[in-house]
Amino acid sequence: MKRIATLACLYACAPTAAHPPPAAPVAARSAPTLIVGRRDGIVEVDLDGHVVRRFGHARADWVGKLSGGRFVTLSDGTVRLVDPASGREDVVGTVPTTVTCVRSGESQSYGLHPQGDSAVSATDQRLEVLLADYDYDASIEVSVTMCLDHGAVYVANLDPACELSGVHREPPPCVETSAAAEPSEGSAPREVPPLVATARYPYVLADNRIVHDAGGVRDGAGVTLFGGAEPPMRVASVSPSGRWALLTGPEFTASSFYYLYLLLDRTTGALYPVQTRTAQWPAPLTDAVLRERLDPEAGKTPDAWVSYTETIGWVTGANADVLRVGSLLIHAGTHVVDLGGTPVP
Repeated sequence: MKRIATLACLYACAPTAAHPPPAAPVAARSAPTLIVGRRDGIVEVDLDGHVVRRFGHARADWVGKLSGGRFVTLSDGTVRLVDPASGREDVVGTVPTTVTCVRSGESQSYGLHPQGDSAVSATDQRLEVLLADYDYDASIEVSVTMCLDHGAVYVANLDPACELSGVHREPPPCVETSAAAEPSEGSAPREVPPLVATARYPYVLADNRIVHDAGGVRDGAGVTLFGGAEPPMRVASVSPSGRWALLTGPEFTASSFYYLYLLLDRTTGALYPVQTRTAQWPAPLTDAVLRERLDPEAGKTPDAWVSYTETIGWVTGANADVLRVGSLLIHAGTHVVDLGGTPVP
């Protein structure tokens, strides 16, 4: 009995092993948001366009982010500094929007506008704006700098035959002390490596056709896109999930420079136009449309031309594949959201 009691105590009387503390809950990944300048001011929105926070109420066609949580905005030539902490929205100055030139004895006025969301940049010291008016007869392009501490505007590349009211033809005195962000060249597409077929995403772009690739065996039945248009379609980028490929290639010049953009669903092989004139997910392009030679001037083309001045790229950190094209968020395969303005670069 003593032996049994001893054995029982070995189990019952032994100190209880300490349980490890419960694991800390994994924080859910917060969905990305965007800061957008709109007609009703600066807002922070989620990827479905719902307002999360408001930073200002004055119209903001373009918004730049400065240090200390401040913003600088540009709208109809008026530049404002917005400080959400204090609620102040102060007018700094005005960027001229009309230039008059005298050529061959004739006076011609041009209305100048920032050319897309890539034409403006800002640091704490200065605002850089690329203004232009592109015309078939005579185009003009002017780079101006506004010093944000006193609102004066300076221009360096103005034609001597032209007059821009209220500007100084000399280098700006506001010296850069923070990293300068020069206006970019827009969204000229970059080529990426060819698509690699997988069991989940078997459709690839090969020889200007969309083909089904099963373990390296291609069906060869894809339509030659747009009658072999030059330059041929190529892969510009792939969505975070790998399902969607952004394709580009053909170019078109009118009042601006445009690239053709299509979205390839790699699970089905369907191609969709990247549209910028409507906030709706489009129908897939038919084989008849894909076979037809491109002739944008005659209207023989899908509505999928994007100006080089528009920013285009996948939103990182989203729970779905979301492509930003200018002020639109294309939720690939489902819907399109119009943000009502351009997000902060």
